[in-house]
Amino acid sequence: MTNPSKLANAQTQTQRATSYVKTVGLGTFVLLMSIPLLNLFAGMLMLFWFAINIINRSAQRGRDFFWLFAASVICLVGFAIPMATESMRGVGFGGGWLLDVIVNVLVALFIVGGQLGHLFRADPV
Repeated sequence: MTNPSKLANAQTQTQRATSYVKTVGLGTFVLLMSIPLLNLFAGMLMLFWFAINIINRSAQRGRDFFWLFAASVICLVGFAIPMATESMRGVGFGGGWLLDVIVNVLVALFIVGGQLGHLFRADPV
């Protein structure tokens, strides 16, 4: 009777690590963009990091800068949503904050992970 090994091979470990990094990255992005003061500082750092990578590594600079600035504007406007919804009857600050979190998740998934996701690869396009 043989004992099957419970150790994962290198490919499985790489897939698990990639999945973990994507999940933690999404959570960190949403957390940083959902707190107004952190949104300003972390947003500026991300803007500079992406801009430098676009200049150094991207073959489609115009398109990437468009998506970078679209994401920046959406995130900066997003932290005003809770304050704008606070005066609305029935929504309140908590509902506005939830809308901000949803906006940040959509930006993280579709713009940062989708349109600008090629900048995270070792050989960007």
